[in-house]
Amino acid sequence: MPKCLRTDNDKEYTSNEFNNFCADLGISYQLTTSYSPQQNGVSEKKNRTIVEMARCMVMDKKLPLKFWAEVVYTAVYLLNRLLTKAVEGMTPIEAWSEVKPTAKHLKTFASVCYVHIPSAKRSNWNRKQRWKSFLVTLQ
Repeated sequence: MPKCLRTDNDKEYTSNEFNNFCADLGISYQLTTSYSPQQNGVSEKKNRTIVEMARCMVMDKKLPLKFWAEVVYTAVYLLNRLLTKAVEGMTPIEAWSEVKPTAKHLKTFASVCYVHIPSAKRSNWNRKQRWKSFLVTLQ
């Protein structure tokens, strides 16, 4: 559980609901000055890492930019399951959930897969599968 949150002055962070949420969990809360991202350098660096990772994934697989949300989600999902200096000896998701993550379910991002077509939806002479590009299903 985080001990302190530092955010900008966006509405979602200045609401009574958010203040009560932090108070209930014993999280100290700090607001940064408007238009001063350098006051929150850690999160700015993490955002840059996420964007660079997502950009590399899009370029490597030659994906259209309409998939940017899925790519960013995947980048964050993976980063949360990698070791970091911020949390000694465990991953961020492990520190948050107290459950050691597994990588058994991970597949190559945007890999080719084949989807089975049930016999009720095809004739004897039709293909039994069709090609699809598999982005990710991470839930």
